[in-house]
Parts: sequence; structure tokens; C-alpha cells
Amino acid sequence: MSETRRLLEAAASLSYLLHASGVPHAFYGNVLTAALSNAPHAHATGESGPRHLDKTTVMKLQGVPFLTISEFIRAKLKTWIIRGSDGDARDISYVLSRYWNGVDINRIPEQDMTVFVSRNSTAAPAWTAIKRKYGM
Repeated sequence: MSETRRLLEAAASLSYLLHASGVPHAFYGNVLTAALSNAPHAHATGESGPRHLDKTTVMKLQGVPFLTISEFIRAKLKTWIIRGSDGDARDISYVLSRYWNGVDINRIPEQDMTVFVSRNSTAAPAWTAIKRKYGM
């Protein structure tokens, strides 16, 4: 069994218990990019994200609640600005390049993304497309 599959099953079990106890929650991190890309491995992640979890900040993927694409990028970007992790940069670039059309630009700190794109040029075309979509 792949590590990603195992993590998704563990997340589903934890989600069931949290939901049964009335605890709002959503997962994010490398496991989301691993699930989106069908990668066999995922790494541990930290905590960051929106304080209020609702239908605008959470999506279901394989029955497990995750942050939406916009909130995922926002949280990862916040962490990247602080730590400068190559892993976070890869996750942001991967999701941004494949799911740019689903990004709400109003949820992404423009100044932070400008810094990110200046250091990670592979993300530039997607960021440009998002800005064009919003008439910027």
C-alpha cells in the first residue's frame, strides 16, 4: 500500500472522529499534492491555514476534507515566506500550474506571490494567467 493511500485512509478515519465530535477541520500539505498527482509518497506537514473552515475554504477529495486550492496556496505561501522550504515551493508550483483557473486571487497575498514568483520562475506563467483572468 502506498504511503499516500495510507495517509488518506488515516485522514479519513481522523476526519470521521473529528466530525462526530463536532470539530471543524481540513487537511492540507504535501499529502494534498500527492493525492492530486497520484504520487505514492507524501511528507509530514505543519499547521497553517484559515481560522474559519466552511464551504468556501474546504473541499472534499476522496471523501477527506482538504483546504481549497486557493487556501492551500495561501497557507503554503505563508509557510514558504517564513521558511523558504524547497518542498513548499514545489507544492505551490505544482498546484498553481495545474489548478490556476480555480485560484481566487483575492485569497492570495500579492506581495508574497510576487516574491515567490521572482524566486520560482516555473510559477510565473500560472500567476500571470491568474492576474490576467482577474484583469490585473
